[in-house]
Amino acid sequence: MEGEPSAWAALLARAAQGDVDAFEDFYLRSAPWSLALARQLVGEGEAEEFMASLYLQAWQHAASFDHARMAACDWLDALARRLAAMR
Repeated sequence: MEGEPSAWAALLARAAQGDVDAFEDFYLRSAPWSLALARQLVGEGEAEEFMASLYLQAWQHAASFDHARMAACDWLDALARRLAAMR
């Protein structure tokens, strides 16, 4: 995972403050990893739509990320699993 955990965590912290560029960078760095996870959770056919929902949730809830509690990839993983369970 590119630059994880410190780079992803720093980008999420900036995104929580409304930094769109930081969130875009977070997305670009984490999307390959989360796409693989999405394919496991919802299948190939729904993965891209799921990703859109996942990153919308990530943007809306970036302030809930606490790097002292978990790595950014674990936070995104938990968010993805909750979202998949709600489908």
